[in-house]
Amino acid sequence: MSTMYETLATRLREGRGVLLDGPMGSELVRRGIRWRKHGLLTDAPAVQQLHEEYARAGADVLRTNTFQLNPRVYLNVFRNVQHMRHIGAPGLEDLVPRLYRSSVKLARQARAKAGKESSVAIAGVLSPLEHCFRPDLVPGEEELRREHEAFARIFKEEGADFLLLESMNTIREARLALAKAVREQRKRAGITQAQLAKSIGSSQSRVAKMEGGDPQASIESLIRALSAIGASIKLTVVTRRSSRSRRRPARWGAARPPGPA
Repeated sequence: MSTMYETLATRLREGRGVLLDGPMGSELVRRGIRWRKHGLLTDAPAVQQLHEEYARAGADVLRTNTFQLNPRVYLNVFRNVQHMRHIGAPGLEDLVPRLYRSSVKLARQARAKAGKESSVAIAGVLSPLEHCFRPDLVPGEEELRREHEAFARIFKEEGADFLLLESMNTIREARLALAKAVREQRKRAGITQAQLAKSIGSSQSRVAKMEGGDPQASIESLIRALSAIGASIKLTVVTRRSSRSRRRPARWGAARPPGPA
């Protein structure tokens, strides 16, 4: 477990606030950056600059610019993988993993340039594999398991301090993403499946199934496992409510870079 993550987890356990950075995509567009490739290739300096501004503005967490970034963004333009290979631009098939690695590197470089390496954490953002407003398009269990695990592994390899699941629109996908978070956080903490099982009153085989995305694993059991590892979890469930319903105040703040509104 990273030192920065443990620092934030302690603050949350003590009831103190944690300040997130502000929007990435919309702010980059406001600055004239095109959305293609999330700006991670053609406009990498601008992405790094925005991360740096958020760090200097007081953010405790910098989120990777990977919201809704996955191979399906490109594959869905074609009939299938073979069609993409035939008429698509060279390198499309392995573009997204490269962009994920770049997203962490840019955030880390921004943190270093702002002189905040010991006080700002980097969160690797995982989001729905399909459009966040189309829960009806959520892929099958095996696809969810394979793709979220690949992204989680990249974030671990590149040095993200923790994973942040954003805008998950179904329990099914949230459960699979949480399963991959359990696996990666356990390995980062140097804990075996047997040790985790003992701490939550379960068995090693059950933990293995849980990490494998067993559909019988409940959200509660996954959160219990993450807590046993030492992770702090903020779970927000958004449901439809009347316009007159009262919203609860947010527990996480958001930083904003200096500049005009």
